[in-house]
Amino acid sequence: MTDVQGGGGYTFSPLPIQCGTVTFILVNNGQAAHSLQLVTPYGSDLTAGPSVSPNQTGTITLALSTSGRYEWRDSEGEGLETTFGYLDVQ
Repeated sequence: MTDVQGGGGYTFSPLPIQCGTVTFILVNNGQAAHSLQLVTPYGSDLTAGPSVSPNQTGTITLALSTSGRYEWRDSEGEGLETTFGYLDVQ
């Protein structure tokens, strides 16, 4: 996670993400706090990850039971207006 606005602020690996239980390791390389929020292909918000301070790490484990395009966003302050993108789940 970085302070870059738009879709370049977060990096995911490996891609695509496989359906099932997924643990995201959140590494904040930015200068502001960040968090991860996923939205299912049907528009339902999943539980947001923890707020991760600069130069810190955190984790969140989510059940991704539906394949398709998930929206991701920074739910820590910036929200959908600045840092967001899409993540394919198979």
